Amino acid sequence: MGVRRLVRVMGVRVSAGDGGEEVSAGDGGEEVSAGDGGEEVSAGDGGEEVSAGDGGEEVSAGDGGEEVSAGDGGEEVSAGDGGEEVSAGDGGEEVSAGDGGEEVSAGDGGEEVSAGDGGEEVSAGDGGEEVSAGDGGEEVSAGDGGEEVSAGDGGEEVSAGDGGEEVSAGDGGEEVSAGDGGEEVSAGDGGEEVSAGDGGEEVSAGDGGEEVSAGDGGEEVSAGDGGEEVSAGDGGEEVSAGDGGEEVSAGDGGEEVSAGDGGEEVSAGDGGEEVSAGDGGEEVSAGDGGEEVSAGDGGEEVSAGDGGEEVSAGDGGEEVSAGDGGERLVRVMGVRRLVRVMGVRRLVRVMGVRRLVRVMGVRSAGDGGEEVSAGDGGEEVSAGDGGEEVSAGDGGEEVSAGDGGEEVSAGVGVRRLVRVMGVRRLVRVMGVRRLVRVMGVRRLVRVMGAGDGGEEVSAGDGGEEVSAGDGGEEVSAGDGGEEVSAGDGGEEVSAGDGGEGLVRVMGVRRLVRVMG
Repeated sequence: MGVRRLVRVMGVRVSAGDGGEEVSAGDGGEEVSAGDGGEEVSAGDGGEEVSAGDGGEEVSAGDGGEEVSAGDGGEEVSAGDGGEEVSAGDGGEEVSAGDGGEEVSAGDGGEEVSAGDGGEEVSAGDGGEEVSAGDGGEEVSAGDGGEEVSAGDGGEEVSAGDGGEEVSAGDGGEEVSAGDGGEEVSAGDGGEEVSAGDGGEEVSAGDGGEEVSAGDGGEEVSAGDGGEEVSAGDGGEEVSAGDGGEEVSAGDGGEEVSAGDGGEEVSAGDGGEEVSAGDGGEEVSAGDGGEEVSAGDGGEEVSAGDGGEEVSAGDGGEEVSAGDGGERLVRVMGVRRLVRVMGVRRLVRVMGVRRLVRVMGVRSAGDGGEEVSAGDGGEEVSAGDGGEEVSAGDGGEEVSAGDGGEEVSAGVGVRRLVRVMGVRRLVRVMGVRRLVRVMGVRRLVRVMGAGDGGEEVSAGDGGEEVSAGDGGEEVSAGDGGEEVSAGDGGEEVSAGDGGEGLVRVMGVRRLVRVMG
């Protein structure tokens, strides 16, 4: 977006881009018209409306029932108090449900994001947004709280967490809906968008959004061009987790994902960060797409043009660390929501390490290699050309990330991040490698807790297995130097009070790969 645009969006009028995007941000009814297809999004208190170009799609959103109708096929999606909807067109996002799994594609012109109090909706694309449900009519609805995740080729879904968080990802552009009122965000090729309101945030990404996948037995974080991606295996794998027993099923015809009281949904496209679960090891890379963030009381909106604005933290990319805009973003959305909506990597890229850490409770100092020192043990955060680096912990533990991997904050900031999100969600959102870099192994283990004993972990194709004395591998949860050996290389993971929790959440394969 550029700093100026983002800061202006935080409470002023903004006009932008190639297609004549216009963003006006007031208290009650913001309006966004975007790009090639002349999409227009007006967001009021009670009834948002979105009309789009060639197909003349229209999206009206009220307090009780958002509705999306789409052109040629006349698909219609209605949602009650808690359901969000996204419509997409020929050039824009498309939610099609094929033979084996949901897929969402995103266009490249004029993505729009609206966020408000009650029920926001976002349509995007070159000509006419369309929401088609293929052979079986897949449907994804999200209630007040349970996060949902659906994924890729075979309609896999992954749900996890205390409230049943789920993430859905497709081939081309996923959608993420979340929250009480159901804000939704769609994104195209060039620019991811994030809208945040009072009720619920959602993030959808096209070629550059987040995806999460879970595969044969070994989690893997791979990198695309621009955002996290989570996909799930080959033929409708399901992973359910949590206290409320959320469940996501995926089939050949008519996948449906419903979520109960309270979780967010995240979808992603082709080019973003990918968390794929395959045979190999985790790797995380960052893309080159452009993220956008809008936040406000009455639903500020941000639209992105043909090329997608970029907010990069690299060789001269814009950093949103200017004036009151950044703080307002955090103040309005809160850290929890920001992290949930944007993901840590994107959040760091957008705000910069210094501001992020400062906003989250740590003092910042210096310039050109930012340093953040925080109370108890002299945590430091240095940010250079090759990536931000953060040391964390009470006694000055350092976490380095090798060849320039980004490392995010430490000290009070991380504690708050963990406290707000919970470790399970952090692991899911950030990826294990990144989480370890962010928190440090000692703190991560400490936070996980020691569990209640006798956990057993098996790993996928590589045959790593950790049981309580089956082939010599053992996982204990004592106080000092527990070891988890996996596979042929004899990797060891020593853990403190929370060894079992760490292994339980991460899995042995991932833990060993990440920690060495």
